Amino acid sequence: MPQEIPGAHFVGEVGQKVILEKDGKILMCRGVGSDTWDIPGGRLHKGESPLEGLKREIREELSIEVLIKKPFYTCAVHDFKNQPSRYFVVFGASMLNPSEVLTLAEDEIAEVKWISKEEIESLPTIEEWRKAVKAYFE
Repeated sequence: MPQEIPGAHFVGEVGQKVILEKDGKILMCRGVGSDTWDIPGGRLHKGESPLEGLKREIREELSIEVLIKKPFYTCAVHDFKNQPSRYFVVFGASMLNPSEVLTLAEDEIAEVKWISKEEIESLPTIEEWRKAVKAYFE
């Protein structure tokens, strides 16, 4: 069990993610140069509210507008893509215009796919995203 060490607290970053659902499936993204799949989202900019930041990230990555719902899952991910530890808050989300076409940010997203809740088990992703998807569908 982790013990508190005086002067040593969580050192890392906070990220936000969405489980974006459409027609009973959720969107997974594979980043440029990555073999694993991720759920969309990113980090806040200074002075941004959490909802503004998350909407901006989705707009930048996928060129769509989303309705952000309540947060439903949190986790800490260590050794995340060789970056500092991150604490994530995962929100539910839906597209404001479900017929809108996704346009990927070529410098960030190599590929996307809509998957069923069962497909998350066989998709190469981190365990925390599997848990988030399961929590979303509960």
